[in-house]
Amino acid sequence: MKKKIIIVAIIIIILGIGAFLTLKYHNKKEDAKYNDKLSELITQNNWERDGGGDTEHIYFSEDGSYGYYCLCGNPVGNSDSYDSYVYDKETNTIKLINSYGGKSELIKIKEVSELKLVLDFDGKEKTFYSVEGMYLEQNPLPIAGIEYKTSEDVRIEFKKDGTFESYDNKKGGFTYSSDICFTWTYDEEDETIYLECNDEVERKIMLHKYDESNIETSPITLLIFNPETAVEFEPVK
Repeated sequence: MKKKIIIVAIIIIILGIGAFLTLKYHNKKEDAKYNDKLSELITQNNWERDGGGDTEHIYFSEDGSYGYYCLCGNPVGNSDSYDSYVYDKETNTIKLINSYGGKSELIKIKEVSELKLVLDFDGKEKTFYSVEGMYLEQNPLPIAGIEYKTSEDVRIEFKKDGTFESYDNKKGGFTYSSDICFTWTYDEEDETIYLECNDEVERKIMLHKYDESNIETSPITLLIFNPETAVEFEPVK
C-alpha cells in the first residue's frame, strides 16, 4: 500500500513538472513572437478620442513605452498597471506588459492610417485620431492638406491641422487676408470654409466646384469672400 502511494506521488510530481515545463515552453514561445517593431504611423503620433465627457489620449512610443490617460490626467481603466508594450506583426497584436508582474493585456490593431487608429480591447473597438485626424473628423473639408494655385501662381492651402495659408508666389506677399487669418473651420452642410481672423470681419470661402472622386489631381473653383468672386485653382504638383 505504502509503495503504491509512493508511486502515485512520483507520478503526480512528474506530471506536475511536465505541465510546468510545457507551460514555460509555451510562454517562451509566445513571448518570442512579440519582437517586431511597431509601425511609425503609430509610434510617431499621440492619438486621441472622445471618451464621452473627456478626451482620451493613448501613445505607443518607439522605445516601447506606453500610456493611456484622459485629458484630466487620470489613467483610463487600469491602464496605469501597464507602462510598456511588445508587438507581434504576424497577428498584428500589441501586448501590454504589466508593471507589477501581473497578467498582460492584448490589443488588436484593426486599422491604422495617418489620421486614424482603430484598436480592439478584448472585443471592444475604440477609434482614435491623430491631432490632424481629430480636426478633420470635426471639420471634414475634402480639399484639406492639398496646396492649390491659380494661373497667376497665387497659392492657397487649408492645412489638416486647421491652419490657413495663402500667398502670391510670383509677386510675394499675403493673399486672401492670410496675414490676419490663421485658422479655418468647415461647415459640411453649406460646404463653406470660415476663416478665423484677428478682426471682427466674417470671411468665408465656398466650395463651388470640385471633383470629390479625383480630389488630389483635379482643379477646384472657390467662391472667395468680399466681394464674392469665383476663382479657379489647380493642385500644386
